[in-house]
Amino acid sequence: MPVVPAIPVEEIRKRRLYFEDVEVRRSRTRGVACRVTLKKGDETFVGEAEGMENERQRVELACRAALHAITLSEGSVRSLGLEGCKMLEAFEKEFVFVGVTARQGRESQLMTGSAEVKESPEQSAVLAI
Repeated sequence: MPVVPAIPVEEIRKRRLYFEDVEVRRSRTRGVACRVTLKKGDETFVGEAEGMENERQRVELACRAALHAITLSEGSVRSLGLEGCKMLEAFEKEFVFVGVTARQGRESQLMTGSAEVKESPEQSAVLAI
């Protein structure tokens, strides 16, 4: 089993991102635009994505906007790519399930996340990311 170096608690706290807001705007000519705002300490990072109008696409746009905001906060340390997102029903509730590939150098790793849909599917997509 590989040894994982210990990360000081102060470093973990500095890297923590917090969800602030997700906005979905509709336009007849441009389709749907999603804007995600994340906070890291005193800094704010905003990611945006645009696409066509349908529920599945809005969830994917929220994921892409969240990944864009995360990338802005992390710099070019690693590359994040959306593998996919899906609305699922389980335990008589709705969930958003996402897969993200993180690449650093030649290494890549698939990470997954999920969040129960409470406020909106878009907000849950951001929280799952």
